[in-house]
Amino acid sequence: MANLTKDRITAELASGGKTFRDPVAAATSLFMGSMVGLDAAGNAVKAAPAVATMRGVAVAAADNTGGAAGDVSVEIKRGVFQFAQTGLDRTKIGTAVFVVDDNTVGAAGTLIAGKLLDIETAGAWVEILEQGPHQCSPLQQAWRRSISPSRPLSTPLCLVLRPPITASR
Repeated sequence: MANLTKDRITAELASGGKTFRDPVAAATSLFMGSMVGLDAAGNAVKAAPAVATMRGVAVAAADNTGGAAGDVSVEIKRGVFQFAQTGLDRTKIGTAVFVVDDNTVGAAGTLIAGKLLDIETAGAWVEILEQGPHQCSPLQQAWRRSISPSRPLSTPLCLVLRPPITASR
């Protein structure tokens, strides 16, 4: 694609990028309220540590146990949701939490579920914002090295901290 040469109206998602409809993987059943990820082919699957990308929460159940990938689709929403938790306490508020299974988050893992906003007896309140494991862009990685050179890039600091925005004149 080439650079613009005139003004254009840029399309915007009506949901603000918080609601998606994705094809469900073959032989997969998703429960309403479960965390959903995307497999390597971009199909919705139960969120699990080995899943490629975190997507959100299933708005309704979707049963594709007898179908091929894409025969059924599911509406998925991002936002703040409460899940069961393991190994979390109030000292973890503001940090990234990880998918343990499609209904549980924990303090360690390979797939970030989101950011822990609060923890109560009933469970952990998690804000699902980003997608994928350890979402660190090259710019974030450089920034991370400058503020915390000893912390490995595989740790989930990118979801929690952002470089300061400075105004220039």
